[in-house]
Amino acid sequence: MFKSKVLTVGILALATMLLMSACSENPMNSQVLEKPNEIDSTVNLDDPDAPESIREPNPEPTVIVNLLVNPAAQDGKTGWTFYGNSGVVDVSSYDKEFYTRDKVDQRAYILQDVELPRQSQGKYLLLFGKGWVKGVVENSITRHPYLYGYQFDEYGYIVQYMQGQQLRHTAGADKWQNLFGVFPIDEDTRSIRFFLMQAYQNGDEPDGTTAKFDDLELIVFNTLVEAQRYIAKKTFVSPL
Repeated sequence: MFKSKVLTVGILALATMLLMSACSENPMNSQVLEKPNEIDSTVNLDDPDAPESIREPNPEPTVIVNLLVNPAAQDGKTGWTFYGNSGVVDVSSYDKEFYTRDKVDQRAYILQDVELPRQSQGKYLLLFGKGWVKGVVENSITRHPYLYGYQFDEYGYIVQYMQGQQLRHTAGADKWQNLFGVFPIDEDTRSIRFFLMQAYQNGDEPDGTTAKFDDLELIVFNTLVEAQRYIAKKTFVSPL
């Protein structure tokens, strides 16, 4: 009986030594998780000390750059192409504005072509400006100024039309209004065509009424939220 106990103890001791030896040869064996997926629920992804491989990457804040040349007509017609009865009007000795006078037999519009910065694809593009019209047609979009745009690929084909949202003037006559829209930049987009135009609908033909544009902006934002916050600041009217 005594020899049996000794033999049993000896076998157990040998097994323990073999196990310890195996662990010392491969230290990672002692760190294996029984439920490795549980690590996701114990790590704070917002913790700056969390491993880079599991932290949600934060995009760099957008550096605000207006891509338009001469966006407020301060340099006359520089940077823009004019069609029909359109141009720049002197408001005062230090202030100028763009104008169009659209007619059914002579459409008037202004445009500028802009190359996008590298790696703009997947980001967001803001079209912004101010619009005004001398007179309106009741219950009609005719005469109202609006902003419009194309996204071109490297071969000059249109890959996206930028319209709608709040790009069209809807206020009454002689009232300035902020016009804006935010659009995702297509993966194939390389350049933008930015239009200043007047709207019209069938039955209410344009008659040469003056529309004006000012303080135009074309800005690439890293995120949609940044673009929306920027618009909110631009369009906020403080209470009296």
